[in-house]
Amino acid sequence: MAQCLLITRVRDTEAEPDGPPWPLSNSELAQFKDLGLYQVEQLVFLESGQIDVKQVRIEYRRHNSLSK
Repeated sequence: MAQCLLITRVRDTEAEPDGPPWPLSNSELAQFKDLGLYQVEQLVFLESGQIDVKQVRIEYRRHNSLSK
C-alpha cells in the first residue's frame, strides 16, 4: 500500500492565486483521486501569523495491486 501525506495552503476559489506559496483549490486537490489515491483523513487548520492562513493536512493511500 502506498501512502502520501499532503500539507498545503488551500483557497476557496478556482481563481488563479498570487504566490508563492500557491494555495491549492478543491479541483486541484481532486486530482489526487484521479491518480488513484483515496483520502483517509483530512484536517483543516489555520497557520498563525500576521494573518490566518487556511491549510489542510490530507493523508492519501493507494492499494498496490502487487500486494497480497
